[in-house]
Amino acid sequence: MPLLRPLTLALALALPGLALASSAPAADGGTPAEVRIPYETFTLPNGLRVIVHTDRKAPIVAVNVWYHVGSKDEEPGRTGFAHLFEHLMFQGSENWKNEFFGPFEQVGATDQNGTTNTDRTNYFQNVPTTALDLALWMESDRMGHFAGAISQELLDEQRGVVQNEKRQGENQPYGRVWSFLAEKGFPSGHPYSWSTIGSMADLNAASIEDVKRWFSAWYGPNNAVLVLAGDIDLATAKEKVAKYFGDIPAGPTMTQPAVNLAARAESARYTMTDRVPQSRLYRVWNTPQFGTADAQQLSLLAQVLAGSRSSRLDKRLVFEEKLADSVGAFSWGSQLAGMFMLQVDIKQGVDPAKVEAIVDEEMKKLLAEGPTATEIDQARTVFEAGFIRGIERIGGFGGKADVLAECAVFTGDPGCYRRDLAVLGGATAASVQAAGRQWLGQGDLTLLVTPGDRPALIEDNSTAREGYVSPPIPAVDPRFTTVASTVDRSAGPPMPDTYPGLSFPALQRATLANGMKVVLAERKGLPVVQMSMEFTGGYAADQGRKLGTSSFTMGMLDEGAGDYDALRFGDRAESLGAQLSAGASLDGGNAFLSALTDKLDASLALYADMIQRPRFAEADVERVRASWLAGIKQEKARPNALANRLLPPLMYGEGHPYAIPFSGSGTEASIASLTVDDLKAFHGDFVRPDNATLIVVGDTTLAEITPMLEKHFGDWKAPSTPVPQPAIAPVALPTQPRVFLVDQPGALQATILAGQLAPPTTDARAVEFDIANSVLGGEFSSRLNMNLREEKSWAYGAYSFTSGAKGQRPWIAFAPVQIDKTAEALQEMQREIAAYAAGSEPATAEEVAKIQATEIRSLPGSFETANAVLGQIGGIVRYGRPDNWVEVRRSRIEGLNPAIVNAAAKTLDPKALTWVVVGDLSKIEAPVRALDLGEVQVIDSDGRPVAAPATTAAR
Repeated sequence: MPLLRPLTLALALALPGLALASSAPAADGGTPAEVRIPYETFTLPNGLRVIVHTDRKAPIVAVNVWYHVGSKDEEPGRTGFAHLFEHLMFQGSENWKNEFFGPFEQVGATDQNGTTNTDRTNYFQNVPTTALDLALWMESDRMGHFAGAISQELLDEQRGVVQNEKRQGENQPYGRVWSFLAEKGFPSGHPYSWSTIGSMADLNAASIEDVKRWFSAWYGPNNAVLVLAGDIDLATAKEKVAKYFGDIPAGPTMTQPAVNLAARAESARYTMTDRVPQSRLYRVWNTPQFGTADAQQLSLLAQVLAGSRSSRLDKRLVFEEKLADSVGAFSWGSQLAGMFMLQVDIKQGVDPAKVEAIVDEEMKKLLAEGPTATEIDQARTVFEAGFIRGIERIGGFGGKADVLAECAVFTGDPGCYRRDLAVLGGATAASVQAAGRQWLGQGDLTLLVTPGDRPALIEDNSTAREGYVSPPIPAVDPRFTTVASTVDRSAGPPMPDTYPGLSFPALQRATLANGMKVVLAERKGLPVVQMSMEFTGGYAADQGRKLGTSSFTMGMLDEGAGDYDALRFGDRAESLGAQLSAGASLDGGNAFLSALTDKLDASLALYADMIQRPRFAEADVERVRASWLAGIKQEKARPNALANRLLPPLMYGEGHPYAIPFSGSGTEASIASLTVDDLKAFHGDFVRPDNATLIVVGDTTLAEITPMLEKHFGDWKAPSTPVPQPAIAPVALPTQPRVFLVDQPGALQATILAGQLAPPTTDARAVEFDIANSVLGGEFSSRLNMNLREEKSWAYGAYSFTSGAKGQRPWIAFAPVQIDKTAEALQEMQREIAAYAAGSEPATAEEVAKIQATEIRSLPGSFETANAVLGQIGGIVRYGRPDNWVEVRRSRIEGLNPAIVNAAAKTLDPKALTWVVVGDLSKIEAPVRALDLGEVQVIDSDGRPVAAPATTAAR
């Protein structure tokens, strides 16, 4: 995402890996436990800074490398280059001339990726402990041995991939907003005045010379921080890091741009039209940079203003005056400046000027009078609880490794988060008000996006380069030295001989007095307990009801329950630091709770209210209905979401329980007709103790939790009527392919989906088919992605997957592709599927072994979090699997061979495929028809046939 840093303490509510040290009193008494991220550091003679954090809960190590370079460091005429270079770094190195992901798939790495923002570029992966040498070899090889590996062919390939990533983002509703805010939010020439992904013209201009210059300037060890977190200690880290990185020469010491907030003295206002279903208001202010006290104060102000259900603008615009479907406020700090953003989705038919006037009024009131102490305490509790939950993850996006790296790169202190969190803990209503007055009192930039035509994208929007001469690269500081290496890189990366075993928690079971089943998996180390109460039903239970009933009913459970109306329910949850929600899926529903252990009893009381005593108040139903209908319109405006609404009914056929949009949102007509009685009837039929299994994962025991559950659920009685059982009949596959086209005028890409029905999740050969799918499209290195992305550069990604289902499950392949390659991409997808299914291009022993390795060796890292354990147990409950299903599935995968996988691949039938293509029909319809894949029909966003013009029909 342009401009935004994904790792920001101000946004840490949603980002794991942080902990809170606060003296503020916790809600309901007590003080939150002080949680730290212990670490040790050392620096190699070549300047590489290394941070080590030990966490032995799983036999994995997070390897996270941050380079202090981002789009802010780009030269005129080369915007987007930092991000393009990040892509190139995954194309191999001088001693590994292949895709970087390859060896990591062999060892079962998890959470592997790379990202670029304005200020830094990072590369990360979690690996089994025994594969640490491999990870360090690979990271050090691309740090020290990359320049000679890049070629014009690879540069051109990845340039095309990045350009399709850009098209994919800009093809979405509101997709051009971020580039616009960067350009208008900062003065011309400011390092933040262009988007991280850059311009098409600048990407086209990038040369091999640019690649080599960028590498030599920015990718030296002295401009990097390496974090090792997990099953690792300091002594091991010192020995291994010196071995693999010690001989890499330091690079130049590059100058970082000066902090430049570019705060505006005057307001600015802009409008933009786009193919969007409703107007959206953005208002932004330039604010202090990362690591400043005011940046943290403003995060609290954002929470008070529009960060929760009872925040000022939520209450006024969504609940009281019903002028908006949603509001949000966010504050983040980057290296050179920060930004405070307010976003409002305005209801259709509402005058935006009226909404803006209320925003102005509420903002002025908040700055003039300040927040209340209660508002600050509640906002602080939300952050505290988020921090405590976040400490669970060691790597990946926002894990502990990221937190330590971010602090080290931008402040030089890996523990800087402690200062920021101390500011949050000590903030008062007065201090938050003062920060708001200073930074939000003037200089706002307003952007109003309204429905209309999308202006043609000007591709040649490069930054001025004429007459520009790149400055010389500084000399290397002579204080940096190297150490001799004993690594023979010609032998290739060191692959492990052994791998850690899987340790899935034992499942303990109990039955409450009312017959409700309980399944517990203990997880010590984090003072949090998570619960999911699982019910049958789900979208399939909408059969004979109004589409969307299941999702709407479950979604209403936390909109007021027991003695709490919707606002007070949200306040109570936040005051406890609890997270409560409910929802539905294809074959079931669930109600979720995440509670702090010291607030578990009070949180359970609220959870029991939500499940047993939802209010379904008429006013709340109408409010949610209006937002729900707006959400359906948003789905129709997003190409991928629209295609996924249309494909299931086409595959399953009218009247089938699964012939519904897989979002579960229903249709506009069905949601408009829902009544309170409909919701109560569904709740009575399915949300009942004899249809419930409560899954508990976290810091508790069966002896501790069972009495609490008896207290809050023991008197919950089931009705005398039986639980309805949706009838899911088998569906015959089509005998000929079908192609459905949906017009999206002006689209930069076409979204291609191919679907077929496959046997249920409970089928005896379901695991085999899953592995067969992985060969075709389940991994980065699978056939579809390697073809359309890595070989042809037509797409940012191309994959295939199956979703769980008690009946026939959907198999779907998808690829958003550049608009002028739609027919060619569709043809390639059809060829890949047909050749694989027919056996003319069968799965090879190498492909099967790779998928087996990925699946089996990734297991120890796959259950690092309680959420992952909760999800796995949910599958055990829903599909009637044995408690040791993880081991059973592993054994099944170990026993596979190419013959078995190729037999499973024959499940796919190219003649039974249903294709949905969303794009600009003026550019794609004729080429797609010319492929003669099957009957072609144009449909609208509701799946209704569109009459073709005479010229089209005659083709």
